[in-house]
Amino acid sequence: MSYWNYIPEVVSVGSLYAHSIMGLGASTYTQENDQYDFSLNTWTSKTNTGMTARAPSTSVGVDEVIYVQGGRSTSNFSAQAKYTLGSDAWANLTAMVHANHKKIGARMNDDYYITGGVSYGGTAESTIRYYDISGDSWQTTGTAFNATCAGGAGGSLDRAETSAVWYVCAGAGSTDKYTKATNAVTNLTNLSSPFANDADGRHTGFTAGGNLYVATGWEGDDGAEQFSKECREYSVSGNSWSTKTDCNNERTDCAGVSQAGDNDKGNVIGGGHNTYKGDVNEQYSVSGNTWTAKAVLLYDVQHVGGADA
Repeated sequence: MSYWNYIPEVVSVGSLYAHSIMGLGASTYTQENDQYDFSLNTWTSKTNTGMTARAPSTSVGVDEVIYVQGGRSTSNFSAQAKYTLGSDAWANLTAMVHANHKKIGARMNDDYYITGGVSYGGTAESTIRYYDISGDSWQTTGTAFNATCAGGAGGSLDRAETSAVWYVCAGAGSTDKYTKATNAVTNLTNLSSPFANDADGRHTGFTAGGNLYVATGWEGDDGAEQFSKECREYSVSGNSWSTKTDCNNERTDCAGVSQAGDNDKGNVIGGGHNTYKGDVNEQYSVSGNTWTAKAVLLYDVQHVGGADA
């Protein structure tokens, strides 16, 4: 039997950096906080979260602050904290409404929105909530995504703007858009078979050039562990999906991130496979439709149990 990991949450902060937050490394949950410099292609250890070690949490970057909440180890968590880039320091904030993991998060204006996620027992949540940063409080929009989408939300991506957020959900392959002005969710063109990262999802994604990208994934419906290295692009203007060049390594449970202000590139980081540790970091170029290996994580994000047989 083979095992796979839940990788760290990776989020862009400021205009130069991404941070890898906590995760499961070498069979042990971590409090890790490592900074990736896009221009130098280097990782640097920063102040650990101080939160109970866990994965998979949800992180959202707003200006030069990272907000982290949720996750699980032996149980689910609702605690929230923020990391300030300039001071390299953490501070506790108001906890989430519910303790769960695998939520989707995205910035909109000066607040951020979350949805999806599951409790440790497997109960899905589809309500859309937002965190009022200035008031340190959680609010509910009164709108929800479908429960199937919510239950598979750990393997999703977002495209945040000032008026709407796009989500692509694992499991159902559902592509949806939430619009703040109308408080409505619109279902768009969904991911389609026979791609491996549709049925059970667990893909990751990033945004670049105004569009959405999904890569990697896993499909277990065929009775075997089928890891994917596929990459596809969702055109926001065309409401359509197209196939792009495969990434270099097939795997699942990765993290995706884009550098703020860079419309050409996105990184897929970590993940798991039967034959290697999940410290991989690959970068996709939209203009070149190519993948390039980048500096690996500072610690090995391995499979649960650390072995396969």
